[in-house]
Amino acid sequence: AAGVRERDCIVGVPLKWVLTAQTELPPLPAADAASLLQMEAERGFHSDAAALQIASSRSPLAGDKRFVLLAGIPNTHIGALEHVLAAAKLKPASFALGLSALQSPGAGFGVPLSGGSAAPPKGGTPNANDGVLALAVGESNVGLQITTGGGVTALRALEGAIENEGGRRTLQPDVVTREARVTLGQLPGELRDQVKLIRVFGPRELAQQLADEMELRFEPMGLKVETVPGYAPDEFGVTLPPDASLSPAFSLAARLLTGQQPAFEFLPPKPTLIEQLVTKYSPGRLRTTGAVAVGVAAIVLGVILFQQI
Repeated sequence: AAGVRERDCIVGVPLKWVLTAQTELPPLPAADAASLLQMEAERGFHSDAAALQIASSRSPLAGDKRFVLLAGIPNTHIGALEHVLAAAKLKPASFALGLSALQSPGAGFGVPLSGGSAAPPKGGTPNANDGVLALAVGESNVGLQITTGGGVTALRALEGAIENEGGRRTLQPDVVTREARVTLGQLPGELRDQVKLIRVFGPRELAQQLADEMELRFEPMGLKVETVPGYAPDEFGVTLPPDASLSPAFSLAARLLTGQQPAFEFLPPKPTLIEQLVTKYSPGRLRTTGAVAVGVAAIVLGVILFQQI
C-alpha cells in the first residue's frame, strides 16, 4: 500500500528476547578461544546452548585478557521470525539489536560464537574513547547497554520501568537508576571506571525526565548525562538526509548500508551446498542410497557380463 517494493530487510530483534552471560577470556589461539567460549556458553546459560543463536562481544582487560559478553536468542524465536518473513516474501540480511545500532560500541564489534571477523565502522561516536551507558526508552521497557573499549559489556531490558496507565506511558525512573547501579556494580572495576557518559534515547519528554533523574544520581559519581536528539554529522561516515529522525530502524539500516557490522548478529548462517548435501544424505539415508546404488551397479554389471558371454 505504501509502494515499497524492496525485499531485502534488516530486523531489529527485541532486547527482551536476549539472554546474556559474562566470562573472561585469557590470551588463546582463535580455535581454542572458540572452544572455551562454547564451554562457557553451555555453563552460563540456563537453557541448552544448542537451542540458542549465540553471538559475543569482547572488551580488553589488563594482561591481554578479554571480557566477553555472550548474547543468545532462542532458536524457536528466530525460526518463527524467519517463517513470518518468508510468508511476507522478505529476505533478511541481518537480525540485530536496535539499541546497539543507536549507540555503536565502536571498533570492537562482536562476532558469532563460531568465529569470524567484523569490520570497524566508518563513522565515530561522541566520546568514543570512554565507556557509555546507553538507555533507550521503549514502549514497555527501558533498554540498557554498556559499552567499553570498543565492545558491549552489558545488555538488559528493564521491565517495570514503563507503566501504562490509561493508555499513557509513565516512566519509573527509580527502577532505571537502581538497575543501572546494579549493572555497573557487576562489571569488573577496570571496565566500570571507563564509563564516563550516560546517553538517553527516546521520546523527548520521557528521555528528558529520565536524564534529569540520572543526572541527580550519577553526576556526583563523575558521569556526564545527555539526551540524544538526533544524529551526529559523521555518525555513519556518510551525509544523512536533513530530515532523518533518530530511530533504531534508521540506525540499523544506515549501519548495514554503510558496511558496518552489527554488534551482535543473530541471523543463522546459511548452509553451503556441501552442508546441504551432507544433511540431506544423513547416515541413515546414506545407507539406503548406497544400497540402492550397489544394487543398480550389480544389475548393470550383470547385463554387461551377459552380453560379453
